[in-house]
Amino acid sequence: MTIRFILAAPIVALLALPAGAQSANTQRMAMELGTIIGSETACDLAISREGLTAYIEGNVAAEDTEFLSTMNLFAETGPSEIEAMTETQRFAHCLQASRNAAALGILAQ
Repeated sequence: MTIRFILAAPIVALLALPAGAQSANTQRMAMELGTIIGSETACDLAISREGLTAYIEGNVAAEDTEFLSTMNLFAETGPSEIEAMTETQRFAHCLQASRNAAALGILAQ
């Protein structure tokens, strides 16, 4: 069991609450974006602030304060998980993180 799972499980459970809780899609976007941002240094990714701005403004409601908590959790736990990866696992992780960032339009050219 990874530390990310241990830390994220209670938060994800709270985020699943109805009535004003973060939508499942926004929660997923926050986790995915946090994973990419958490991979930035280890994977030598250049994240475009302009692209990041466009992505967040186009996909996240301005009043969605839960997005930050979820994104930050995954961004903060990512580096320690990457550090513990095997060389091949890290290669695959970084390759896909780069592809994800490019697909979301947040990878600097």
